[in-house]
Amino acid sequence: MKSQMQSTAIKAAVLILLSSLSPRTLWSQSTWPTTKSSKHLTLRLDPEADMSRYHAIVVGNVAYTGPAAKLKGREAEKLESLLRQSLSKDFAAVRLNSGASATRTLTANINIINVKRTHPWLNILSTAAIFVPVDFGKADLTAEIVDQQSGQVIAELESEGCGQIYEVIPSFFPLGQSRGALKKAGHSIAKGIERTSVDGQRSNTLGE
Repeated sequence: MKSQMQSTAIKAAVLILLSSLSPRTLWSQSTWPTTKSSKHLTLRLDPEADMSRYHAIVVGNVAYTGPAAKLKGREAEKLESLLRQSLSKDFAAVRLNSGASATRTLTANINIINVKRTHPWLNILSTAAIFVPVDFGKADLTAEIVDQQSGQVIAELESEGCGQIYEVIPSFFPLGQSRGALKKAGHSIAKGIERTSVDGQRSNTLGE
């Protein structure tokens, strides 16, 4: 009986994984060079952008732009609110240029382009059989980083957050892991902007 449950859980997980794979459009029509900043974060930065001019970044528009059929009722609105609050905390901790020459502010406009629901019944079954969930939540974001004063887009980012095997209890809820994945993806964007700013300041220093 135990082995049958294990086999059923694994087969169901494979089918769900295959059904969730779909092509996504991530970028605008941009010729900027693409940098893989980390495993889950990709960045395009305007080569003419001077990151040393910015002292802060704030949250702009946050919108769910993924397939409407994936979410129910007010789920999209609640995810937008969750991400907005999480980003506000992350951006408040971002260290950009604190020098007197940094007088400008960045605004991050965020699109939630994909949220993956988990199948609670499958994870309950797999946890009983093999002690871990097999269907994981996921969230994908794109961000436009805009000069608040000029309105010019200076960077584009793509970030993804993924549920983890040790996040057992959240996997028992359809969006449990995806809520956490959403915050992880937002945090990656904040850290990516911070690293880009530091690299830009270092380059300016070396060029003097």
